[in-house]
Amino acid sequence: DGQPVATLTGHDSHVYNVAFHPDGKSLVSCDLKANFKHWNLSDHAELRTFRSEALHKYDDKFRADIGGARSLAFSADGKRLAAGGTTNVTNAFGGVLEAAVSSIDWETGKQTVLHVTKDKARSTIWGLAWHPDGYWVGMAGGRNSVIVFWKPDQPQEFARFEMKEIGRDFALHPDTLQAAVAM
Repeated sequence: DGQPVATLTGHDSHVYNVAFHPDGKSLVSCDLKANFKHWNLSDHAELRTFRSEALHKYDDKFRADIGGARSLAFSADGKRLAAGGTTNVTNAFGGVLEAAVSSIDWETGKQTVLHVTKDKARSTIWGLAWHPDGYWVGMAGGRNSVIVFWKPDQPQEFARFEMKEIGRDFALHPDTLQAAVAM
């Protein structure tokens, strides 16, 4: 009937992304300050919190928090969570930042790898997906828009496709050969 089943509260800042765990029993949310909350869907209880320091920066010049996960994706087995956003922000409003994906061990909530682009793309990771062949696919949109491929244990990409337009979202087709990009 379209009515809410529950409202999960507890973040201190805006929530930018949520994702269901592949087991169907959990949900993860991430806010502006890169605080993650793991929620139990059966009773809507908060199970734990963890952070990805690399995806948050307080900009002293503009007196603003910059960051958070702008995209979230789980590996098919649910053992890894990827959070896409930015890192190394020195001037967020001027676009001086780098696209990044924080790869997180789901069991511990700890970052295992910070995935970046070789050219330090001045953009944000707006979309992420786990490819069944065992790697992350992300879309960095901003001044440089690219579709990027990362192995789970390596910080830099192993492949990429440049785009002619600025991307704002990304979805991987179930055939894993096609992708849609919102421009």
